Amino acid sequence: MLRKVAMPLDLALGSLLAIAAAAFGVVGFFAGLKDNSHTTQWFLAALILGVLSGAVLVDELRTAAGDQARRVDAWLGSLLFVLALAAGVVGFIVGLANKAHASTWLVSGVILAVLSLAATMDELRRNRMAAGADAYAGLGVAFGLLGLALGVVGFILGLASKSHADVWLWAAVVSSVVALGWVFEAEHRAVLGIAREAGPQPLGGPGLAGTS
Repeated sequence: MLRKVAMPLDLALGSLLAIAAAAFGVVGFFAGLKDNSHTTQWFLAALILGVLSGAVLVDELRTAAGDQARRVDAWLGSLLFVLALAAGVVGFIVGLANKAHASTWLVSGVILAVLSLAATMDELRRNRMAAGADAYAGLGVAFGLLGLALGVVGFILGLASKSHADVWLWAAVVSSVVALGWVFEAEHRAVLGIAREAGPQPLGGPGLAGTS
């Protein structure tokens, strides 16, 4: 019963975030054409919403798989989701109010959103595989931790108005995206492994095979 409720909620929330991301992107585009000073805030907020929509929709796939166990990756993904959304809201409001540190909050939100997607994707992979260990997933964890550490340093430097804060934050973005890439590769290998174990499927699918 809980799974039947959670799946539509995840799908609805993911779709809502995707629509909001598209809307924010359109506003940012036209604001940029008019040389509006808040263009960057709209685009970064759209990026956060877009990545988070992917995290929610991937979590819907995990729920659809029928495994309701909330392991570390699942809880971590949810925590990072909340933190990313909170950072994005704060940064967006601060930016529209022309206050300092808006980019610090928004870029930090991007980092957390990407890491949330990576953690959720890795949980889906673990649900597919009996054995959770994977070298590519290990690389994803390493780059994810590096991205988180770089982001924390950049966030602290940014709030303290120190130099090179943007360098730390954007390095964290790159590391987080690399982590996501490795996690995607691990998930891809898991899917291929399941396909090999299932063996070749009959031409036309099970329905046509049953009619022969």
